[in-house]
Amino acid sequence: PDLPRAREAFLRLWEAADELRQSLGEQRTALQLLTVGLGQPTASQEQLERPQEALFAEVCRLLSAVCGLAGEGDVPSIAQGRALAAFTASTAFRLCAAQQLLTVFFNQPDFLTLLGAAHL
Repeated sequence: PDLPRAREAFLRLWEAADELRQSLGEQRTALQLLTVGLGQPTASQEQLERPQEALFAEVCRLLSAVCGLAGEGDVPSIAQGRALAAFTASTAFRLCAAQQLLTVFFNQPDFLTLLGAAHL
């Protein structure tokens, strides 16, 4: 009552809390899409409660998979074959279809939009 702008400050605090809740919801959705897309079981409740760390890890895993599979520049077919063999033998990607991952990454703009979103 003694502070003339207290009402404004609490209103802004309320708005900030709403923005945080919305951002957490977007992060949870993105985390679930990425984990399933990379052939993992759904994210755990602990990961979903505070999704930032798990989301960062899944994005890093996705980008390393794409870089490893696609290579850079003109990649000889023998090197692509070795990359695919290593990818499919990896326990980290055992349930992930390599060609499907590359197709989604390079051909679906919605997926790239997800990776470029503010909540990431």
